[in-house]
Amino acid sequence: MTKKTRNIFLIIAGALILLNIIALIINHGSGPKNLAGALARSGTTVKINEAAIPSYQFKNSVYIAAEDLQLFGFAVEKNKSEVHISNAEEDYSFREDYSSSLSHLKDGTNVEHTELSVYLNGDKIQAYTAKDYTLIPLRVLDTIGVCEKSDSSNAILCTLTSKNDKQANAGTKAQPDEVSVTPPTVEPNRRSSSGLGTGTYSGSSVSGTSISGSKVIVLDPGHGKASQDMSSEEKKNSGWIYNEDRGQWGEWRHWKSGTVRQDCEGSGCSGRTPSGGGEWYPIGNGDRDTEPDINLQNCLAAKKYLEQKGYTVRLTRSSNNENPSITQRLTYCYPSQNTSASPDADAFVCVHSNAGGGSGTSYISLSGDYDQKGIPSDYAAQGNALGKAINDKIAELTELTNSGSIDGEPELIAFCKSPVICAYLEIGFFDNSSDLSILKSDSDTIGKAIAEGIDSYFN
Repeated sequence: MTKKTRNIFLIIAGALILLNIIALIINHGSGPKNLAGALARSGTTVKINEAAIPSYQFKNSVYIAAEDLQLFGFAVEKNKSEVHISNAEEDYSFREDYSSSLSHLKDGTNVEHTELSVYLNGDKIQAYTAKDYTLIPLRVLDTIGVCEKSDSSNAILCTLTSKNDKQANAGTKAQPDEVSVTPPTVEPNRRSSSGLGTGTYSGSSVSGTSISGSKVIVLDPGHGKASQDMSSEEKKNSGWIYNEDRGQWGEWRHWKSGTVRQDCEGSGCSGRTPSGGGEWYPIGNGDRDTEPDINLQNCLAAKKYLEQKGYTVRLTRSSNNENPSITQRLTYCYPSQNTSASPDADAFVCVHSNAGGGSGTSYISLSGDYDQKGIPSDYAAQGNALGKAINDKIAELTELTNSGSIDGEPELIAFCKSPVICAYLEIGFFDNSSDLSILKSDSDTIGKAIAEGIDSYFN
C-alpha cells in the first residue's frame, strides 16, 4: 500500500468514526421520538381470576401489558396501524402454556406514545408502548369484568366472567315476578367514597330521595371567541391579564399554594406544569374554530335537562361572542360571582370536544395533590367519579364510543384553580367526520346524557 493510498484510507476511516460519534450524540440528546415518560414496577399486586400478572405504574395509574392477557385466552393481533385485543369465546380460563412468557419490564423503561390504534373487543382504548409490549390501563378490564381493591392486602383482584359461567348462572336468576327491590340505605345527601351513591340507578330515575333541588352546577362551554377578534379592553373585561414581560395576554395556571383567588405569578406556585409548558397560559393557546359552538350547544341542552330535574345551573358563557379566562369562569362557583363569599356551587363541569385524529368520548382525569384552599381531601377522586359518570352516560345514549379517561393532563388550569369538585369532558373528536356528524346533529341527546350523568353522581 502506497503512502498516498494509506492516507486516503485513514481520512475515510476517521470521517466514518466522526460521523458515528455525531450520530450517537444526536440520538442520545434527542431520546425516543414519541417518549411519554418512564414506567416503574407497580407496588400493587394484580390478579386476574386469581392468577398474578406483572403490573406497572405510569402517570399515576396501574398498567398491564396487553400481551399478558394471552394467559387468559385473549388474542393480541397487530398490523401496521392497529392492535386488536379480543377473546371471542369469552373463555377466560388460565392458560398455563403462556405463563413463562409474561412481561418483565424494568424500572425506568421508556414508555412511548403509540402510533397504533388499540382496541379491546372492538372498543378503542388508551394505550402506550414499552419495548415490544402494548401497555393498557388496568381499568379497561371493567368493561368485561370487575376489578376491586383487596381489603386485606395491597392487591387489585379482577374477575372476568366467562361465557360458560354466564350460562351456568343464568338458570339461577330470579324470574321477574320474584324480584324484590330494597330501597338504598344511604342518606340522600351522602355519597359513597367513589362519588356514586349506593342506591340502584336505571335510566334517568334514581331510587331514594332526589337531592337535585339543593344543587348548583356550573357548566363551562370550553373556548369561545377567537383572541385575535377581541380588543384589549374586551380581553381585560373577560379576565385575561397582559403580561408585560412576555408581551402577551393570558393567565396564570395556579393560585399561590394554599390560597384561592391569589395568582401565583410565577412564584409560590404549586409547580404542576404540563410537559413543555410553564406557569403561564397564553390566550392564543385556546383559540378554536369549530369547537366553541359544539361546546355551547351541548351545554345549553344540558342546562335544559338539569333544570327540569330541579338543579340550579350557571353557564360561564352563553354565546360564541365571549371568551372568559378560566380564572373568570370559576367566579361562577360563587354566589352572584362574589368571590369574597364562600363558593356555593357543587360542581364545575368543563365541556369540550377533542381533536388530533382520534375518536370517542372521554374525560380528563385528575391525579396527585391539588393545594388550593377549601377543596375536599378527596377532590381528585370525586372529580374523576363525576367525570366518569357523565362520560359513561354520553357513551350509553349516543353513538360515540367510550374511550374512558385521559390520564396525562392533571395540570389543567380548571383542576388547579377550581374551589369545588371539577369534571372535564372531551366529547367526541371534531376533526373526525363521523364524530363531528354526531356532535352537530345530536347535541340534545348529549346534553341529556350530561344531565343524567351529573344526576346519577349526586344521587
